[in-house]
Amino acid sequence: MSVRASCTLRSARIGLLLAALSLLSACTMVRLAYNNADTAVRVMAQDYFDLWTEDSTELRLQIARLHEWHRREELPAYANLMQAASAKVAAGIGKADIEWAAAKGREHYRSFVVRAAEEAAPLLAKLGPDHHAALAKKMADNNLKFAKEFLGDDPSAREKARVKRVTTYVEDWTGPLSDAQQARITSTVRAFPRLAEAQLASRQARQQELLSLLRRNRSAAELAPALRAYFLDWESRRGSDYGRMAAEWEAQLTQMLVDLDRTFTPEQRIRAVKRAAQFAEDFRVLAAAKP
Repeated sequence: MSVRASCTLRSARIGLLLAALSLLSACTMVRLAYNNADTAVRVMAQDYFDLWTEDSTELRLQIARLHEWHRREELPAYANLMQAASAKVAAGIGKADIEWAAAKGREHYRSFVVRAAEEAAPLLAKLGPDHHAALAKKMADNNLKFAKEFLGDDPSAREKARVKRVTTYVEDWTGPLSDAQQARITSTVRAFPRLAEAQLASRQARQQELLSLLRRNRSAAELAPALRAYFLDWESRRGSDYGRMAAEWEAQLTQMLVDLDRTFTPEQRIRAVKRAAQFAEDFRVLAAAKP
């Protein structure tokens, strides 16, 4: 289980160099978070599918196998990725570096999805209507929370919140930003006022697709490839409106990061370089640790 997955289970969104690295900072005490990821994921799975009153031995074993595979196979690659990112930030990043980060993020996401689908399919194939109803309710509750957080009635407040989120991600790596750097972030965020609306619509459609997939009478052998296809093709399945806006947002965010890099002070660059190197060390230690 990736470090970010232990926090948000959304590792697929790793697409840009500094933005991707900054999202990892949402997890404090990285080593502790990773070592307890199997417990966190199990609790989440039990909550989403209402498995609390049932024997969770199978679930526990599946998550443990996935966690240890990830520790053994993926964490060494994460360490190398962070070390390379540290060197790239030290030298100054360009568009090619961000495209490199996007490709690496998608590569590791694909590897994780293939393995996770194989582990999850036997249990998911056994779940019935009550479990599917519990999942549908949890999805609806999460959508309400998303709408409350990102689609409030006050457009000005929403914009300020979006600017603050992006600023926080960058400052986690660089420290305080100058007025000019802050203005560059603000102008980028303001260019995409409707991204959250499109994201919610796409999210709801994808959720219904997943529920439909799970409700079919499938064996584990049939469900595993269906789950792989569902998660591997997430970019092509997110709806034309959101897909177009997301691609435009990524392009604008890429340019914003390149522009910000050109204005980094020596102190800001040193901080970002050291932070990436520290994550690389954390991943190396975790990869070598015994279960």
